[in-house]
Amino acid sequence: MKRAFVVVLLATIAVAAVGGSAWVMAADETAVSALPEGMKGFKGILFGKIVKKGERGFVLQVDKVGQVWPQSTAKDPQSAVGKTLEIHLWAKSRLFAQHVKTLAALNVGDRIAAEAFNLEGDGLWVVEDFKKADEAAAGQEQTEAQMKQEIARLRERVAQLEKQVTALQEENARLKKQAESK
Repeated sequence: MKRAFVVVLLATIAVAAVGGSAWVMAADETAVSALPEGMKGFKGILFGKIVKKGERGFVLQVDKVGQVWPQSTAKDPQSAVGKTLEIHLWAKSRLFAQHVKTLAALNVGDRIAAEAFNLEGDGLWVVEDFKKADEAAAGQEQTEAQMKQEIARLRERVAQLEKQVTALQEENARLKKQAESK
């Protein structure tokens, strides 16, 4: 009896050490897809619906691939769309405790946005961003508003610089005439 307990305890610790989940999929549940070959090396945002969740991971029915980070080496990130993928919380993330709380507050059926990285083998791991999709949409709207403000600011700066260039060109022409007349 003690030996069986120790084996289960060690297995649970091993799963927790890599940030995995402690559930076992039953035969009658939605089958989890293997990580598509085109997703190897993926780093970016996935949107979808939670179809199963554990304490340290969840199964996501992927609706769309959001932003793909420049350092992603995935050859075909869109190959995740329509797949049911298991995603774990990464225990080494600086936001791990927050991710555990977020996952506990989510329900099966909730739509989410998760920044998922393929860090090891065939797994996906939540690294930074992890929230309900409507929160993600609000964050996206705020980001778009900030981008529009930044674009307006940059356009003003370009106009200022164009005026400076024109003034310098006029000064250059004046100095050139002055030098030629001597």
